[in-house]
Amino acid sequence: MPGRKCKPIQSAAAIDSEGLEAFRVTLPEYRRYETYRFFTVHWDIVRALYLIHKQRHEPQQIDVAMFARNYGFFFAEGGAQEGDPPEESGFFSIDTKTVLSNRVDLARPLLIALIAAEGREKPYAAIIDGLHRLFKAAWRGTPELPAYVLTPEEERLCRI
Repeated sequence: MPGRKCKPIQSAAAIDSEGLEAFRVTLPEYRRYETYRFFTVHWDIVRALYLIHKQRHEPQQIDVAMFARNYGFFFAEGGAQEGDPPEESGFFSIDTKTVLSNRVDLARPLLIALIAAEGREKPYAAIIDGLHRLFKAAWRGTPELPAYVLTPEEERLCRI
């Protein structure tokens, strides 16, 4: 309406600094300042986890074979591979010595960020936490993994 001031739309996703810090201390000490970097883009993994917690996201099942192909990982059709995984994991840095250990827990959901890019109709999906889990699942031939998916708006809030 002419002459009437509109109230700005508040984002459903927002970072409350005090809430984030209170959430951070609930995490194991070694996870309190996790980040992920891909080329020049950095994400604060704890912010992402905080948004997931705050927005009450439910994990979704993702297709391991599709994501493995996108990341250049071998997918074991029909089941687990014999022996150790290859020393090289392609473009991404994967510690293949520990990937099959109990430290890499396939029950822990991956974090996927939907990234809006100029000129693209749909955002693209990038794993910002969980490449070791994806590699392990692909090596074992696990068909699906749980993942939390951040919206493009949430992804931008997690950038450092």
